[in-house]
Amino acid sequence: IPVYAKLDGFVETDVIIGSNEWKLPGILALPNGNGLFPVVILIHGSGPQDRDESIGPNKPFKDISIGLASRGIAVLRYEKRTKEYRMILGLYYLLKNYMFSVGFLELFALYFGQIS
Repeated sequence: IPVYAKLDGFVETDVIIGSNEWKLPGILALPNGNGLFPVVILIHGSGPQDRDESIGPNKPFKDISIGLASRGIAVLRYEKRTKEYRMILGLYYLLKNYMFSVGFLELFALYFGQIS
């Protein structure tokens, strides 16, 4: 836990983002108190990442969330779709890429005649 954390200054609540078959689990860090709070949504980079953007023992999204929530800013972080639905999306994109590849080769053969 970062030294700047004020763990008694906010509450983390499990949430679900989305609906139907593509629900994503997440965490909303909400500062204590009444009123409207500014909010930050943490967006993942490349690759299948968890809600904390874990890299080995490091959890940069969790650290950022704790720091901001400690200072009165609400933070939403969630599992990346490619992490939560890795097997389903992996097969989907594998098949889709295969179909694009076959289509490309068919067009290539039609125009250039160099493959069969």
